Amino acid sequence: MQQLSTAATPPSAETHDRAPDSVALTVTTAPRSWAFENAITGVPHWVTCMQGCDLVHDADMSRPTDPTDIYCRVDPEDSSLTIPVDFNTGVPEASRILSTWIGVEPFARDIARQLPHAMVEVIDEHYIGPLDPDLLAVLIDGLARRVEALRRTHAQLCAARAEYVTRSGGAA
Repeated sequence: MQQLSTAATPPSAETHDRAPDSVALTVTTAPRSWAFENAITGVPHWVTCMQGCDLVHDADMSRPTDPTDIYCRVDPEDSSLTIPVDFNTGVPEASRILSTWIGVEPFARDIARQLPHAMVEVIDEHYIGPLDPDLLAVLIDGLARRVEALRRTHAQLCAARAEYVTRSGGAA
């Protein structure tokens, strides 16, 4: 398991100046290490990013930062879908659904967030997480069952439309 270093001295891992260009989890370079000043205590802390972190931490390094605001994130490719959703206004709005990312918050109060975890944005700004690998698998299985139900509904809708068009003499 990738560990984050929060020691007051720099870790021995190779340090990189910016996030890697690729967001794939199969990154071949060593995770980036960087320091920030704790805004509460004034003590410097070293952090080693999660493997594949695609965030640029310049703002965290340039000013005192609350440790609980430090996090790493990996956005997998094709990590979201945008569809029109009508929120009972009569006007569909473009909304993200089922966006995902992997994150870690080394100074979080919740141990589940201190370890790499998945977050799922069900729809704009409404999240499920943090999810460990087992909970993510449970969610995936549940969503797969819902997709199968959607496929059955699609087949029923196609049959209902065909029957309706036939019965009404071709007028849709």
